Amino acid sequence: MRSDPRHQDPHDTQWAAVARRLVDTTGLAPVGDPDACRWLALRSQPRRMDIVATVAREDGGLHASYRDAFRLQAECRRITKDLGHL
Repeated sequence: MRSDPRHQDPHDTQWAAVARRLVDTTGLAPVGDPDACRWLALRSQPRRMDIVATVAREDGGLHASYRDAFRLQAECRRITKDLGHL
């Protein structure tokens, strides 16, 4: 994910909240699910964050990724609006 260069770069806490929202939205790691997929967020460059996640859940199941792209797109629009980047 990249932030809009026309706006201030989000702080680390904002990036962390964005990452948490995205993995929750997809169902990779719903809030409060101890058996969710493991994931991490990396900020290797200014204005950019990458999320790396397994699709294997801790309970042995697999994450069903059907329609994740659509859910992510909708959540990114909400995040953009919440951060005031519209």
